[in-house]
Amino acid sequence: PVEIMVNSLLMGTISYLLFGLNVEAVAWTILYSSFGEYFYHMNIKTPHWVGYFFQRPEMHKIHHKEGVHYNNFSDLPLWDMLFGTYENPKEKEETACGFCDTKERQFVKILSFKNVNKPYRKSK
Repeated sequence: PVEIMVNSLLMGTISYLLFGLNVEAVAWTILYSSFGEYFYHMNIKTPHWVGYFFQRPEMHKIHHKEGVHYNNFSDLPLWDMLFGTYENPKEKEETACGFCDTKERQFVKILSFKNVNKPYRKSK
């Protein structure tokens, strides 16, 4: 819940200051974003067709698949479709989520946006 509040505050601030949206538009943006966060983190079964318009819980679970963390990065599937990271399973996949124990302990790297699944290599 704290992450969703911080995300909403950042989104509202950026929408208002950078994009010049009025207060009502910012409120709708925050409402949509917050609902999306809660929706795709729910453990519910949803119709396959929803995944063409919004990220479904079944899609988001793939994003958090243990040791993988791939595909379905955006709240709006259009972006994943455009960048080749879209995956919309017909059935709910039963899989473990999160990072394995050794990766989970690298939370500082994770919080600094380092990909702990594919270590950074300096180019020669």
